[in-house]
Amino acid sequence: MKSTFQPLALIVGLALLVGLRLVANYDPIAEFIQSRLPTHQSAPSTPSDPRLEQLNKQINSLKSALDFKSNHTGRLIGLNILNKTTASFRLSLKIDGGKEVGIKPDQAVIHNGLMIGVIGFVEANSATVLLVGDPEVKIAVNVNGADGLVEAKAGGKVVTNLNQVEFSPGQTVITSGLGGLYPPGLVIGQLGANLPTEFFSEYVLEQDFSVGEISFVQVLVL
Repeated sequence: MKSTFQPLALIVGLALLVGLRLVANYDPIAEFIQSRLPTHQSAPSTPSDPRLEQLNKQINSLKSALDFKSNHTGRLIGLNILNKTTASFRLSLKIDGGKEVGIKPDQAVIHNGLMIGVIGFVEANSATVLLVGDPEVKIAVNVNGADGLVEAKAGGKVVTNLNQVEFSPGQTVITSGLGGLYPPGLVIGQLGANLPTEFFSEYVLEQDFSVGEISFVQVLVL
């Protein structure tokens, strides 16, 4: 009796397992819910969250700082902007770090991998950044092997004193290192429109950033 019962129980058990598998594959509740779901539509557009946009900008800025650090020597100190001055041809920022964190005059100021200015007056816990385009800022640069100078002219930023050779808009402008104030190879911007001059090639300097959108910068400490 015992030996006959075990095979029978085994057969019944297998049948139950097969039945459960079939039931599991057919879920009437899931099918009902699926039949009531609306057809696929594109998600309605919603207004962008300014906080999210700001966070994305900060993430991109940090990525640019990492890329910059991998290609240059020195230490980058990240600092926040306290206020901005863009009136009367003065282009400056005030940052929340000074002598106590190693900030000194003439250090290069970086934003998104771009040199946008230099350190001017320094206090204990703050400093002034003079942006490229401020009348006090003159930076020795190089474009495709030709030395020149970035300075303010007629209320704008120009690359001047370049040799009379052919240049193309979009060519990269980097620091040359001449004068020893700033290390060579820092990207400042690109050549824009050509400006007619008698003795040298002169171009508008284009920089891909907006002063109004800057919330923090990095200072290059060598």
